[in-house]
Amino acid sequence: MAACRSEREAALVRCLLDEYGLNVRDIRPANRGFYGLTWKAVTDEGALFLKADPWPQHQQGFRDGLLAVRFLMDKGIGFIPALRSAKDGRLSVPHEDMVLAVFDYLDGEHLEHASVAQQYGRLARVYRLGTAGQ
Repeated sequence: MAACRSEREAALVRCLLDEYGLNVRDIRPANRGFYGLTWKAVTDEGALFLKADPWPQHQQGFRDGLLAVRFLMDKGIGFIPALRSAKDGRLSVPHEDMVLAVFDYLDGEHLEHASVAQQYGRLARVYRLGTAGQ
């Protein structure tokens, strides 16, 4: 059983097992992202990043954003963390009254500010992607 510090984390551990088939060994809050709740979970498969959106007014936009992340992954953009699908293929799952998504964990700090050169180098790869009617 995972080391949990709260009932919310214990519920997340159960959700990850039920929805993703993941055995969580440790779970802790993570200070990443602009909104929502975030955790780092250590599983038998490695470290994962959990993002939960608790606000109903953002949840559809969050789910739509996951479609964009999947598109970028499918096109070979590798500087974003890989999005994990639930056992049934969904990109997110309902958890309590939130929307939960699971990503591979990338070490490092989440920075709100990056140099123009860093931003341009990454965005240039994204802007070259064709959507071909998608």
